Amino acid sequence: YSEYEGLASQLSKPERIVLTPRKQVPCHPTGVMLQWWHLDRLLKHKHLRAELEKYDVIVKLRADLIFHAPLTRAGFEDIPNGCFQMNSDHSFYAHRATFFEALDDFYATSMTKYAYQADTYFDINWENLKQSCNNTLPPSKMPVTDRYKLSRYRHIRRDIQVPLQWLVYPVSVYDRNVQTLAVNIRDISGKPDMSQGITNKGMGNKVFSSEKFFLLHVINKFPVCRNMLPIIGVSQRRNDVSFASKRSDCKKNRS
Repeated sequence: YSEYEGLASQLSKPERIVLTPRKQVPCHPTGVMLQWWHLDRLLKHKHLRAELEKYDVIVKLRADLIFHAPLTRAGFEDIPNGCFQMNSDHSFYAHRATFFEALDDFYATSMTKYAYQADTYFDINWENLKQSCNNTLPPSKMPVTDRYKLSRYRHIRRDIQVPLQWLVYPVSVYDRNVQTLAVNIRDISGKPDMSQGITNKGMGNKVFSSEKFFLLHVINKFPVCRNMLPIIGVSQRRNDVSFASKRSDCKKNRS
């Protein structure tokens, strides 16, 4: 937002900064959609898109993440082609072409297809999901530096483990235990049995479950590989003033 221009200038070059007056931000059914509106705006910004095209790998990080080790180039050296790496929607990255293909249409699809569909079963690319389970489950051991400091995290996300449990599934596939669920997914041959109907409805935000639909959208294009960045979650500290102002600005715009 425009009021953070000074802070942004400490992190990036002026030509890489896109300022957004709050009054120009459209209202959304729920605030969790804002991050995707901002990302979509950056991906479609002519000058910034040209800048992004210069890089081999594109990374998206939340600003309130805790790093348990320095972020270095080593974390990006062995990125598989055609694989998307994510800790849910907290941090994610991929080769440039993969990143663009996965996310160029996510915001538009969220507004026209996913919003208000918490109970809906959407087709799933089961082969990509099976491969993703193989790539990321069970999760790697938690870093020793974090194991005894969990109270400093507001949310912890590791690869696809949480959103995997929020998708709507055929009854024949779903299990509340994530490891059993992964086994059931791996056992699918062709398409799953739909004769018993669907289950696990309404998980996540009822208007728009960002993490669930982000995973669904990505998985229907690419398999997910393990996130190798030194991050497992977001800080317990929260800027309530900024959060409240976003909501109030939206209310003002509606009136």
